[in-house]
Amino acid sequence: MSEYIIIKRQHNDAKILPVVLVHGLSGNAHRMVDRSLAHIDRYLKINTLLIFPTYVTPYQFLYDNLDGELLAEVQRFTRDRSAYHQKLCLYGFSAGAQFVHRFTYAHPDRVACCAALSAGSWTHPNGTFSDHPGRPGFLDRKPCNIPEVHRVAHRKARNGINKVRWITGCGRKDIRYDTTRAFHANLKEAAPNTRFISFNADHRATDHVYKSVFQEFQRFA
Repeated sequence: MSEYIIIKRQHNDAKILPVVLVHGLSGNAHRMVDRSLAHIDRYLKINTLLIFPTYVTPYQFLYDNLDGELLAEVQRFTRDRSAYHQKLCLYGFSAGAQFVHRFTYAHPDRVACCAALSAGSWTHPNGTFSDHPGRPGFLDRKPCNIPEVHRVAHRKARNGINKVRWITGCGRKDIRYDTTRAFHANLKEAAPNTRFISFNADHRATDHVYKSVFQEFQRFA
């Protein structure tokens, strides 16, 4: 069982929105809290159930049923439908983006908005795998060279991703920029309600990224 940090923030009697924030490759839940909480205070001024998991590679590919585990963890807190929205908002940067876009492909009916930015690898809606531009052969190396990872890496999106609000993007100085642009173009064909954020940075999430994402999340409160 993975570690989860759960923070409930309630300002009024409105329904509570579950928001999942997934860390990058060398991160964990505690670092994600430290990195994002000030931005949440500034831009996400709604009732939220903030869910910060700590996962282990190859979590980027939902390994060992991590998607089912996350859904079960969310369900523990959101059974009261009168108090909680039943669809999630997801945010992931880098390896976190790999997790959240593949999670949304598998469970589009459970997701209101998916923000996936600056991923090293992408799975396009038709199942085409886009390798890491700086480290090709990603799936041939441990711990990713196993059948379960390869299956998810090439798995097509389920019907319903067109009903999800998508946000993708990348820093213009990031080696991942062109592959993220290509992913966005293909995603937009399958899910027209898709926005691209281009920002002046290398491989890091700027205040502009958090502001853009969290202001979108507020629409689902």
